[in-house]
Amino acid sequence: MGQRDFKRVPMHFNWPIDRIWKGYLNPVCGPRECECCHGTGLNNGAARTEECKKCGGSGETRMPRKKKKAYRKWKEYDPPVGEGWQLWETCTEGSPQSPVFATPQQLAEWCAKNAFVFANEGATYEQWLRMILTDSADVNSLLVLRSDGYVGSIANAP
Repeated sequence: MGQRDFKRVPMHFNWPIDRIWKGYLNPVCGPRECECCHGTGLNNGAARTEECKKCGGSGETRMPRKKKKAYRKWKEYDPPVGEGWQLWETCTEGSPQSPVFATPQQLAEWCAKNAFVFANEGATYEQWLRMILTDSADVNSLLVLRSDGYVGSIANAP
């Protein structure tokens, strides 16, 4: 995990841990790199100065009109909002990293035992609670390299 976010979701929210939220992934497969020119838009000849005949120079495969329209029309959406508290990672499109808890204190307790602020560095219950209540987990995920030799996350800096 790298960057984190705390989301308020319904207590019954049951999206699998580590699975990217469906609202962050377009279900319509978008354009792909042209197999003929490998995305360059140029032909495979020695000079590679002519437009690829298969993709017309775009470097992408052509999509059927209806599929292209559906792909462009799709809009990202967040998980439902509720009274629960949950840790999410935001290095990818975004996925839950913890169960849903009724209070920020319960989430902080779980995080202190099961989550990392950077690489394999943990944080105390108090540090997690402060991050949750101030919604500042992104800042605490940053790596620090100080002149006194400390290397690690801001959250654990002495």
